[in-house]
Amino acid sequence: MRLQSTRIVMVVQLIAAAVGPAWTAGPADRLPAEVRSTLDHDYRGWRFARLDPALHRLLAVNDSPEWLKGDYDGDGKVDCAVNIVNEGSDNPQKLVILLRRSKGFEQHVLKSGPVNTYTFLRPVRKGETRTDVTTGKTYTSATDAIDVIYGEKAGVTYLFVGDHFRRIISGD
Repeated sequence: MRLQSTRIVMVVQLIAAAVGPAWTAGPADRLPAEVRSTLDHDYRGWRFARLDPALHRLLAVNDSPEWLKGDYDGDGKVDCAVNIVNEGSDNPQKLVILLRRSKGFEQHVLKSGPVNTYTFLRPVRKGETRTDVTTGKTYTSATDAIDVIYGEKAGVTYLFVGDHFRRIISGD
């Protein structure tokens, strides 16, 4: 049984590696230096939001609940999404998207609120679909996108459309 478990983990890791660099994320210490520098400058004293350990089982192998990278605006450059806490503000937990531009990053704060330990990020690959549960309309992601999951209760998907992010309620 142990050998079979090990084989399954190895296959999942191989599949994750084959998906490509736009879908790698990982530990906080792997956050790209230029992203960390931007956050240090704009959110002095920030830290990654923490996820309740009981919810880690909902993450795919190699997924980070704290940050993701992908091409969210479809320009061929790797962008980052981070789930951070910046104490000292009324709504310290923030979902910040950093779109890579020629001179740094264009930032979009998609959500902010009180600190909680049940919110995490999950990647949405280009071409995946999500249905807005409030309208019944189905969206196909033209670029990489971000799911924000709230424990096992709800989810929101952020899709980049034109020059902004569209928020759809993708789970309840």
